Amino acid sequence: MMTTVLYTLTHIASQLLHRWLPPPLISAVESADEPLDASTILSLDERDWLHLIHDDQSCNEPALTWFSRYQKHFDRDGLLLARTTRQHLRALTAAGGTYVPLCDPRYPIALRQINDPPMALSICGDLQGFALPAVSVVGSRKASALAMHASFDLGRSLASKGFLVVSGGAFGCDIAAHHGVLASHLYPAPAACIFAGGLATLYPRANEPVFQRLRAQKALLISERLWTATCRPVDFTARNRIISGLGAMTVLMQAATRSGALVTARLALDQGRDVAVMRHPIGDVRASGSAALLYDGAWGFDNAEDFLGGWRGRCFWAPAAASASRDPQPGSHQEG
Repeated sequence: MMTTVLYTLTHIASQLLHRWLPPPLISAVESADEPLDASTILSLDERDWLHLIHDDQSCNEPALTWFSRYQKHFDRDGLLLARTTRQHLRALTAAGGTYVPLCDPRYPIALRQINDPPMALSICGDLQGFALPAVSVVGSRKASALAMHASFDLGRSLASKGFLVVSGGAFGCDIAAHHGVLASHLYPAPAACIFAGGLATLYPRANEPVFQRLRAQKALLISERLWTATCRPVDFTARNRIISGLGAMTVLMQAATRSGALVTARLALDQGRDVAVMRHPIGDVRASGSAALLYDGAWGFDNAEDFLGGWRGRCFWAPAAASASRDPQPGSHQEG
């Protein structure tokens, strides 16, 4: 059985089961055939996938250690897995997207290094963006004006200096940072927006105009979910590990004590990544979670200019200016 097929089946099954499955034991697999590439995978129809699934079952394929339990309790004949695999790949490709399994050399190196990497990513946009050093910018959905302006400035400044700006597309600081990237007028836009649901319907819908601008400028729109998957509360925490995992540093712009942004920052620490926290006036309850991280020793900064002046001695990357590798979008003169 081919490596790409194994990872694809494992990924689709994990989405049907709503649980993370460990990577296939590829080292235990031997095959005399050539590995399948993406174009070959896309040419497989539902019957081909079903045939591959039943071959694995009859051969007791060691790379699919989860499969017999999956069939016994969920999908006895494998038809749902075969049909869903074909539908997802067809829909993603029809929309101009790319399917990138964990075994694909185009898969982001930083994300590959976390303990529970997505088995595959569905991506719309220019995959060359993964070659840029990445900074994850997160913050409260009910952010203060101070945090919103600082997020916009930081997104624009990071993009202009050659960074990929990673965020979750949520209201508040997240989307403000990507507004800042758009204001840099770089093409492709050095932004990666990670979604908790599938790419067929981008959430939150109120930010759809921004998502479409990012799509038009070839920014990276990324999800590990199936094409038409809707968001569940648990999906946001799973999404957050991708946001923190993609960035060499996570920047917390503002977070209360109970905040998804604070969860992302703590995930970054668990993943061995640097975390920077924007300082806020003492007593601001919208930044109580930020204050707790600062008290624990996180690096603090006051604004985008302060952050950019201090990161050089703390981070291992030193990118060239964005103008050296990216071009302004032709005819673009308006602020985002």
